Amino acid sequence: RYITSLHKELKKMSPIEVILPNRELWEYAKCHAIESGERGYIGHRRRRCDSPDYYSECCSYGFNNAIDIVIQLLIDYQVSNLGHRKIMLDPGQKLLGVSIQSHKQYSYNAVMDFSY
Repeated sequence: RYITSLHKELKKMSPIEVILPNRELWEYAKCHAIESGERGYIGHRRRRCDSPDYYSECCSYGFNNAIDIVIQLLIDYQVSNLGHRKIMLDPGQKLLGVSIQSHKQYSYNAVMDFSY
């Protein structure tokens, strides 16, 4: 049902603009991905890393290939509010920083920090 709902949503959407890479967001994402991987942590709470003033974040675990990460987050399996999908398909998102790092428990984790 998650794939079906994604398919329906994509079919009714208008094309969105390209999201541009941003060095500052990449630095935030990298710090969080490294910290999460070292701790074996899953989630959005940062201990040692700062976060941007205004941002949206998607975290993925277990994949190190970009297309796998994007598909996982768009399907958003067992995420009741489909939060990752909403962030990634939000036409207002303009900037992005991404980092894929090793993870103690899942081998890899990716952090994607978006901003308007």
